[in-house]
Amino acid sequence: LFTKATGCMANRQIARDLNVAPETINRHLARLGRHCFLFHTRMMRHAKPPKRVAIDGFVTFELSQYFPFHHHVAVEKDTDFFLYFTDSEVRRSGTMTTKQKRRRIELEQDLGRPDPSAVRKDVAELLKVSVGSQPEITIYSDNHKAYPRAIQDIKLDCQHHITSSRD
Repeated sequence: LFTKATGCMANRQIARDLNVAPETINRHLARLGRHCFLFHTRMMRHAKPPKRVAIDGFVTFELSQYFPFHHHVAVEKDTDFFLYFTDSEVRRSGTMTTKQKRRRIELEQDLGRPDPSAVRKDVAELLKVSVGSQPEITIYSDNHKAYPRAIQDIKLDCQHHITSSRD
């Protein structure tokens, strides 16, 4: 089940392949996820604090394009070990038709508007957890505007190396 899921098979596809109900797959994958999370937490208790950390993020959607999320990850640069992750709900942006703009306003009136500082705050949390009380750290990232502000927020003494996302 684990290799099928990490190999990008959809849950329904796995269920058909194994001749079980899709809910069985959902339940077992949730359990596997909890075990992975516990294993990661245990490993982090005994891990040496990282000296060099790479941070990055990507955007995906929940339900529809009206609900974009930024997912942020911190990885130890020398080992590729995932240290921590956070996600931030953000406001839909980009080119929209008049109808789409009206729909966004309706949804925000019903559900609230996402915090405009969410990315900065969540990246600050990502760094706090990943770096801990390290006296010196080197951070590698792209040129996302929230990253320098997040570093300032947690008053982290570090070298920040920026690589253009175009490179």
